[in-house]
Amino acid sequence: MRITIFSILLLLGIFSFGQSVCDTIDVRFGSTLNQNNCQSIVSFTDSSIVAKNHTITAWQWDFGDGTRKSVLQNPQHTYTSGGTFEVTLIVYSTNRCQDSIIKEVIIPGPQPEFVFARQHDRIRHDTAYLCSGEKITLVNFSSGNPIEPSYLMLWGDGTVSHAGNIGDTLYHTYKEAGTYELYLIMEDVTPSNLRCSRIFPDTNSNLVYPRKITVIVHPRPAATITVGTSPTYQDHPTAFTANLDAEYIRILWNMGDGTTYNTNNINDNTIIHKFQKRGNYLVVLTPEYDNIPRCWARDTFNIQVLDASLNSIIDPAIGLEIFPNPANIEVHLFSKEGVTIDAIEMIDILGKNYTPTLTKQGNKVMVDVSPLAAGNYVMRVATSKGTVTKKVQIKRD
Repeated sequence: MRITIFSILLLLGIFSFGQSVCDTIDVRFGSTLNQNNCQSIVSFTDSSIVAKNHTITAWQWDFGDGTRKSVLQNPQHTYTSGGTFEVTLIVYSTNRCQDSIIKEVIIPGPQPEFVFARQHDRIRHDTAYLCSGEKITLVNFSSGNPIEPSYLMLWGDGTVSHAGNIGDTLYHTYKEAGTYELYLIMEDVTPSNLRCSRIFPDTNSNLVYPRKITVIVHPRPAATITVGTSPTYQDHPTAFTANLDAEYIRILWNMGDGTTYNTNNINDNTIIHKFQKRGNYLVVLTPEYDNIPRCWARDTFNIQVLDASLNSIIDPAIGLEIFPNPANIEVHLFSKEGVTIDAIEMIDILGKNYTPTLTKQGNKVMVDVSPLAAGNYVMRVATSKGTVTKKVQIKRD
């Protein structure tokens, strides 16, 4: 089918380009649209007239869609996007004369388009900056007098989703860091009853400045919590350590019981905390740095705090004896007949746990404490009758 494209806008004699503008040229052209298999091919025909004793020396066509210009007299051009395009023809003649004309060419069919929803200030032109795990928001801004349209959104990370209808809001969460190019495909019926699809941004290889719409997703530097003792007990010193990426410069703790700790010393990454009441507490680590975007990670730890009495009850039936105390190299334990010592754990004042080497002989156990630093420890002894704790001091000569 051939459709003649008529001039909607005519501008004469307004382009000089540093040369003289002459009244010896009457610039004219016609255009014919051929739509076959969804290709929009326009044939342009120059019909310009020059005064007697003048000849046309050159032509320059700008097709209005951002593709390369043509210097042919009667070019053909394939439009890969739909819409209205201003086509400019500049004609040059002898005596350094030139003149120009602009006409609008209408290309029917799908006109896909989307825009960023301005939900935050991290959008610059055609690029959005996110942190991993964050969501981008777009709006389907397509047009083209749709008849039976369908839309597919390509998010650049391998995810493809239906893009609803014109005006709908689209959401997507990026889990991994990287740079992602976004595309929207629109399929619809053309006036010539062809079902065609087009893509936005246009991927035409003839574009002088191809448009790229991207999402740059930044990683969240690692931040995790290590706990010395869990569960812990009322008024028991418990160590919490922040394991952080080097990018962080501040550490913030919220212990869940109303207590907070803040430090600007990244090396001071361990705190000792005593919970005053039993219960379950959500400890939150939120380190910070100043670089943009601020993709701060956070970690949480749900710690159970038991009643203090559970950390000090000694069953008289066990009859546990410990000597020497203070100790130097070895600690000896004796229990009543019929009571076996199954395991021993040493806990320092920072809440760090150690499992010492044991030598068992009946109801007697020798504990090797030589690898431990001097200081005060809690010895937790698991026996066949239950678990008991004792305070032990280690001294070095």
